[in-house]
Parts: sequence; structure tokens; C-alpha cells
Amino acid sequence: MTPIQACIYPAVDESGKCTAVSVINCTVGDSGELKIKIKNPASGKFVFMGQYLKKQKLTAEKLNENEYIVTMPSVKGWSVGTVFCE
Repeated sequence: MTPIQACIYPAVDESGKCTAVSVINCTVGDSGELKIKIKNPASGKFVFMGQYLKKQKLTAEKLNENEYIVTMPSVKGWSVGTVFCE
């Protein structure tokens, strides 16, 4: 959703539910706040953990039964942040 050079790595369980999404910021600078779409999440509750940030709850906009737009904090250049569906 947010236009930035990044690698996105979803993790899916055996039933096809998304359990986590890792985002690698492939730029040299901070990403700024990011919005990502998560399809078929294991839960409607989302938390974020990053290399340089503490665990925090995230806000999400429910688009329909199987899709959410999740707002995650800025990720530093060449680092990883992960959204977990709890």
C-alpha cells in the first residue's frame, strides 16, 4: 500500500492463514509509517516487532472478512520489521 522499495515475506500456517508479515526496508533511510495489506490473517489483532523497536500493538482497518490494512511504524534503512497476527 505504501510506495517504498521493500521485500515482503508473509508466513502462512498449514491451514492457509497468514500468521506474520516481515518487511525489509531496502533503502538507506527510514521508511516512514507504512501501510500494508494483509489477506486471510490468522487473527484481527496485530502487533509489531522490529530490530530497533519494542513490541507494540497496531491499528488496522478491516476492508472485508479476509483483508486488513495495517499501519506499522517506520523501519530503519536495511532493517526488518514484522507484523504478527495474534
